[in-house]
Amino acid sequence: MKLKNVINPKYWVDRMIDKRIEQFGKGVGTEMKYNPLLVSMVNPYNDKQMTRRILENGIWYSGDEQSLAYFYRVEAPKFWRHSEKSESLNYFWASTNQTFRKIHSGFPQLISEKMVDLLVGNGYELIVEGEKQEELQEELDEMLADNKFNMLLNKGIETESWSGGSSWKLTRNPLVSDYPIIEIWQPENYSNVVVSGRIVEDHFFIYYDKGKEKYRLTEIYGVDEKGAFIDYKLDMLQYGTKGQNTEPRWVSVSLNELEQTKDLKRVSFEGYYKRLSLYKPNKLPNSEFRQSILGESDYAGSYGAFDGIDEIISTEIQEFRDAKLIRYFPEEFVPKNSKGEQNTPDDFKTQHIIYANSAMENTDKEKIMYAQGDLRTEKHIEAYKVWVTQALNNSGLSPLTVGITGLEAMNAGEASQQEREKVSIRTRNKKIEIWKEFLADFIKT
Repeated sequence: MKLKNVINPKYWVDRMIDKRIEQFGKGVGTEMKYNPLLVSMVNPYNDKQMTRRILENGIWYSGDEQSLAYFYRVEAPKFWRHSEKSESLNYFWASTNQTFRKIHSGFPQLISEKMVDLLVGNGYELIVEGEKQEELQEELDEMLADNKFNMLLNKGIETESWSGGSSWKLTRNPLVSDYPIIEIWQPENYSNVVVSGRIVEDHFFIYYDKGKEKYRLTEIYGVDEKGAFIDYKLDMLQYGTKGQNTEPRWVSVSLNELEQTKDLKRVSFEGYYKRLSLYKPNKLPNSEFRQSILGESDYAGSYGAFDGIDEIISTEIQEFRDAKLIRYFPEEFVPKNSKGEQNTPDDFKTQHIIYANSAMENTDKEKIMYAQGDLRTEKHIEAYKVWVTQALNNSGLSPLTVGITGLEAMNAGEASQQEREKVSIRTRNKKIEIWKEFLADFIKT
């Protein structure tokens, strides 16, 4: 990915701005403690559908079996849409069968990981053009190196893949770095204000505990008639009293309530009319939330497919367990002690079934016998291919990009393989165009 026309000197922040940031920017950094929900799920009829999707995507991305089981058993029954219960109540992960081994494929995380390889696997360049090109290029390279931008970009691509977008912001803290600090925030800790289809404020949430009380600090990035600003707002989580609405709500309190926030003050950058934060959508439009300007996840439309893949894999493993090799061992061959008692090792007992000799003439005597059920994995493999292909189609990737072979005939020529890769190539081109536009705007800031 080669990005040109990224920076022009007229956009470069003057040294006077840097001095202003040094003067006012202390304490602008972040302190992440945990990632709670954007909205409460206490009321089962209060279905915050977009929050639900972000949570659901994050759990599929994490690949944690316990979290998947908890989400679909405990959280999913709370979700209603158009007066209908969630279809996910019928999912494999919603089953309460504790004797069945549930295995997660890791396929969703693989999709997000491969998006990084698809976009920047061959490298990229951020190029300054215009006056003072050499000087600005050197300063830009130093700033990106200080922020370990390669890792940030990988994180941003993978985050937007599973969540639908990534939130970027610039801070300044001379105690940490001489350069502007680039941060990517997880979607659980981000919100925004939209006016006329445009984001006018970005809100970043930081959470604190003080005794039994929970607080939320909101860092507000925006622009007013004077210029860009960073403002702060502190809320305390409050529960309704008995007989009233018990759903938790955030209530504004003074910044002086917490030691960590008491010295925070509004920071203004007069004359500079660009927000110091930007939201980067994964892909648009968002088919499920058409009125939203937030991007769409690469998992959209694939939740049933992900669940089906896990069920197929888990069922196949269960069949291996059920059809394991059974060994029958003659009783008279078992070692005995001096008293004539059987002296059978414990591991031998778990692997063999000891049987006494039969008195019947037509039975093999004194013979070790083996028996194993018939493993029929072909049907599982065919079903697995169907659901994997469905999930890949929804994400815009070809099987070859992900490294999965066997879904299509592999004896075709080179031209045919390139044809099959066109799906990934189209996805790559679309995403790179969005990234070019975003990086050009962000790096100027």
